Amino acid sequence: MFHPVQSAKITDFKDYKLVVPCVSVGNVAQLTTDLLISTEKMELVGHLYDQCFLPLVCNSAFSHTKEALSTSAEVYWSCERQMVVAQLRAPIAKGQEKRFVKLLLDWMKEACFSELVVLTSTYAHERLDHQITSGSSCRFITSPSSPHYRHFIQELGWKLLEERQSINSNELFLPGAGAAKTMYEQCLASGIAVVVLVKFTSQGDNGGDAEVLADYMNHWLMVKQPKAKWNPPSYWSLMFGNPTPPDIY
Repeated sequence: MFHPVQSAKITDFKDYKLVVPCVSVGNVAQLTTDLLISTEKMELVGHLYDQCFLPLVCNSAFSHTKEALSTSAEVYWSCERQMVVAQLRAPIAKGQEKRFVKLLLDWMKEACFSELVVLTSTYAHERLDHQITSGSSCRFITSPSSPHYRHFIQELGWKLLEERQSINSNELFLPGAGAAKTMYEQCLASGIAVVVLVKFTSQGDNGGDAEVLADYMNHWLMVKQPKAKWNPPSYWSLMFGNPTPPDIY
């Protein structure tokens, strides 16, 4: 599934963390990933290609030269952070979610990644009362046996995503979160270390939500200094076009 570009300086990702956003509510995870790539000036090292991705070609998110293009799934690398980011810019094709997750986890095993970090968002209007009043719009999911579990709760003060009661048992409730639940469950079944970071949100101008999720992630991974600002890609200034011409009033 992974195809390196000719100029790639590295294709050996042993012991690197892999960060993958889900196509989810408000595209918050994808916007967060672009913040990470832009701020860290990560290098494009390859693409993910398979029938499970809807085809997409567009202007590059990080360059204004006419030769630079973006595709459905791109892979970026940061040597300093020991991190690889797989940015998904198109949805998974209908009926192909399980195939995508299997191929992703097969690539993780083959490349010897140390851990999968999944970014996603879920509908804010589906929150319970105590989730609304808890003070944080973010949650994490990981196995209780994970070495991060106690650190997240005791040192970072994070809250584990609350399960919802179903007919026979409790289960993860992630409406609008894309493939996050499938990725988490398949990682547990395969013995792959995984952490899912979740942002409650609604559709709209979600740049602010992306920064909130990026800050949440940064408390753990320390991608940048806490007081330093995120450097959004230049296309963020173009998402809503020019201001309304005053002459129309």
